[in-house]
Amino acid sequence: MNRDASQQSHSVCIYDCARAELSGIAEVKSFHDEEILLLSSFGEISVEGECLKIDSFSVETGRISIAGKITGLLYYEKHSAAKSGIFSRRGAK
Repeated sequence: MNRDASQQSHSVCIYDCARAELSGIAEVKSFHDEEILLLSSFGEISVEGECLKIDSFSVETGRISIAGKITGLLYYEKHSAAKSGIFSRRGAK
């Protein structure tokens, strides 16, 4: 049974803040050296950092590999304006 990326489970692996591998990615919405915006099966994902580049991306498998200095990863829920980041500090001003 073939499932497209929008129906796949989603995973993120970050190695030493220098490389990230994500699955369940349906589309690269935008990219430049400080942010890569992705569409996943769970909504939009923003990968933030410095000197970011996409090493590989397969629409068929929904896998993407990103290199550079990764400083943040934010999820934007599908039906909400709420943001949550696994590298963000709560209550920081």
